[in-house]
Amino acid sequence: MDMTRWFYIDKKKYDAAVKTVDQIAMDLERDFDTSKPVIFTGNYDIPYSIVQDAYVSYSSPVYYKMKRLADLVDPDLLDKYNRGSRGVWVAQTPALSVIDWGRYAFDSDAELVKFFEMHGHQLVALEDISLYAAAEEESLDLPEYPQEGYIVDKGDYIIVHF
Repeated sequence: MDMTRWFYIDKKKYDAAVKTVDQIAMDLERDFDTSKPVIFTGNYDIPYSIVQDAYVSYSSPVYYKMKRLADLVDPDLLDKYNRGSRGVWVAQTPALSVIDWGRYAFDSDAELVKFFEMHGHQLVALEDISLYAAAEEESLDLPEYPQEGYIVDKGDYIIVHF
């Protein structure tokens, strides 16, 4: 894999994130009071078709070579990079999302709200970080974006669930 390909993948990831942000903002602006703080829950998955080169399939010869070598160092090493049905994560940065970074890089998801603002959408970040754990718990049974019901008005704030 060469650098040009990774830059191309990064651009496709960014475009997919912007499309997602635009859709969420449209849903919020159409159906909810956007003067209320917003909290984002769950995990955003980049479409696999974009990031598939960052993974190695469990059934591939490359996976078995990696496993043999990794097991010499630590039998559990490769398990740390297992990503479910996607396979083993072999290139971290190309598989990361600006949306998840905006949620998890700091104590709140204020950086994700700034990403919305960069693309012309005015949202209010939830400043009371003590509410995040309860919101995550409340959102466990919610449908995930883009399914109907992925946004819920909780009175004092709005949950957007990935």
